[in-house]
Amino acid sequence: MKHLFCYLVKKEKFKDILVYLAALVIPYLLLYWLLDLQSADLFIPFSYGGDALLTSTLIKGMLDNGWYLVNPFLGTPFNLEMFDFPMADSLHFSIMKLISFVNSDPFLVFNIYFLIGFSLTTVTSIFSLRKIGFSRITALVCGLLFSFMPYHFLRGEPHLFLSSYYIIPLFFLILVWIFNDSLIEKEITHDNRIKRIIKSKMFFSIIVCLLISSSGVYYAFFSCFFILIASIVLLIKHKRLSSIVAPSLLVITIIFGLLLNLSPSLINTLKNGSNLESAHRSVGESEIYGLKISQLLLPVDNHRIPLLSKGKQLYISQTPHNNENNISTLGIIGSIGLVTSIFYLLFRTNKNTKNSILYSLGLLNLLAIILATMGGLGSLIALVISPQIRAYNRISIFIAFFSIVFLFYFFEQFKANSTNKNKKMIFTALAVFLLLIGIMDQTNKSFRPPYELTKAEFTSDREFIKKIEKALPAGSMIFQLPYVPFPENPPVQAMGDYEHFKAYSHSSNLKWSYGAMKGRKGDIWLRSLQNDSLEEVVKKITVADFSGIYIDRNGYKDNGVELETELKKILGTEPIESNNQRLAFYNITEYRESIKKEYSEAELNTLKENVINPVFIEWNGVYEKEGDELLNWRWANSKGNIAIHNLSDEERIVTLKMTLSTITPEISELNIYSELYSKLLEINNEAKEHIIELNVPSGVHKLNFDSYAPRVEAPSDPREMYFKIDNFVLEY
Repeated sequence: MKHLFCYLVKKEKFKDILVYLAALVIPYLLLYWLLDLQSADLFIPFSYGGDALLTSTLIKGMLDNGWYLVNPFLGTPFNLEMFDFPMADSLHFSIMKLISFVNSDPFLVFNIYFLIGFSLTTVTSIFSLRKIGFSRITALVCGLLFSFMPYHFLRGEPHLFLSSYYIIPLFFLILVWIFNDSLIEKEITHDNRIKRIIKSKMFFSIIVCLLISSSGVYYAFFSCFFILIASIVLLIKHKRLSSIVAPSLLVITIIFGLLLNLSPSLINTLKNGSNLESAHRSVGESEIYGLKISQLLLPVDNHRIPLLSKGKQLYISQTPHNNENNISTLGIIGSIGLVTSIFYLLFRTNKNTKNSILYSLGLLNLLAIILATMGGLGSLIALVISPQIRAYNRISIFIAFFSIVFLFYFFEQFKANSTNKNKKMIFTALAVFLLLIGIMDQTNKSFRPPYELTKAEFTSDREFIKKIEKALPAGSMIFQLPYVPFPENPPVQAMGDYEHFKAYSHSSNLKWSYGAMKGRKGDIWLRSLQNDSLEEVVKKITVADFSGIYIDRNGYKDNGVELETELKKILGTEPIESNNQRLAFYNITEYRESIKKEYSEAELNTLKENVINPVFIEWNGVYEKEGDELLNWRWANSKGNIAIHNLSDEERIVTLKMTLSTITPEISELNIYSELYSKLLEINNEAKEHIIELNVPSGVHKLNFDSYAPRVEAPSDPREMYFKIDNFVLEY
């Protein structure tokens, strides 16, 4: 048996198997220690707030409905539709779909996918580095250091698809082949044509590029940028366009894959028009979320060494624009690799080694910084081409891999030049030592999730939702308060973004109002209710067949006291409360039955249609209503519009009644116009009633106005007031 073991150890393939087994096992041992996994419950998410709630909701939506794009359990009485929030993450969703075949609990799938990302990253790193000549132990060390970057933990589950960066090492291998002009093999093999294609570097590269295009827009964009750099180097070197044909095909492959991933969103835009309210980025955001070189080199927050931790906090407290770019820290190993790579690029003695890996890594790092740094090329791209790519700091994970590989490539060269076995053992021991130093430097105790706090809140929410499910039949609709636009909304009082998704997370058969896409019909309907009194809202949602009202008290300044006091008077009932007293639920089924008795079935159907598909007004350039229900008015600016929303699929006859006036006796012109209506009115301080009748098609119709009246002189009032709209009435 001993001889057999020695024989196996000498076999290269067996050694490869051992190193890949180590790549699978070691990350979990480190995670067990770093994340204190013995205290974890994998059926409870490591992160239970913010973007993590969005991610877990998308996962649950995929498991409940087959895919994540449409979810009939959210945005009720309509649906959650993710078409206006473009995502190119099919690879991640597909792998999680496979995991769900073993266990379909969405939180378990969520946690498992996050954890396996560490091993996957280590494995792909070893594969790529072995291909360029790294020894097994050095490849393993590099893979572990890259897998355990602060970026991986700090992105974590909230940014699960960014923290799942295991494709980057495979993409790096493609870059090496492009720089070395070896993407297209010139050797003649005896394999048949199909085998030759499958074994080719180009085939491998196309597959990897398709995977990149399904790993998020940012990584796809950065990958195209790096291929462009490598292509320019090739073109300068060979001075012929044919040399960049293959790299160009890879860029086309990534773009093609992106278009496939984004095709549902593109088709939706063509069909329903663009949505300027959702995922709309501004040019300035590329500066705000740009890369900061100092953040690359500074230590991670809460560093194990108190002096370094205090130094980092001092920097954060005294400098602007510290946001998610704080996650870009490389650690001491990566920082040394970055600095030495750029130093080597600029000051190397042999200028003819432009095809070397060291040159390539230095060039990639330098140009990545030029692209992503605040005020860099990224800002120009945002200004000239598109601002939709804004968080250029996310390129830091590419820089991290390039920097680690650069440093250990030098290490490998020194090791290769040594023929003494003892010296090689010293190099191996040094590699392990650097791994330990790197892991200790890149991680700390703050990475441990707050299991106890999360479990308490998670359990309270789960038990609360189960109480609601017991009280209502399956398929019941729940109206959620306060109203929170989706997605990407600032906190509402003490209530963070996506907090309303917690209800759906624990529900198996109820429908929830939160989750209607901003700027689309569902959200416009919810928004229209904000103009109504609480009693009107309750009546409308009752007519619309809602069965209950869910309240997150953290969303109110007074913890919802005023709202619930009025609600109890309207409903005459007490709420179900969560164990932590944060959530309240009011069952309105009895109230609904009493309302239904007031109408015939035909009247109720008409009322329901008008409630779910109403016509309502949004004012632009017009100030808030003043006065009371009997006598009220609004002051208007010189320019603005009345946005008439018709949520029905049918054309509606809409009548607008209003009294218009200025404060001066002189006649002033008021031009009211749109595609459907145009009239020039003459108004003064003698109020006159005006009636406008329109055939408004489905969607939004803007009735514009231009006033030529003089501005109202009111020194104590900062508003720009030109004319007054009294007792406005909408009929349809």
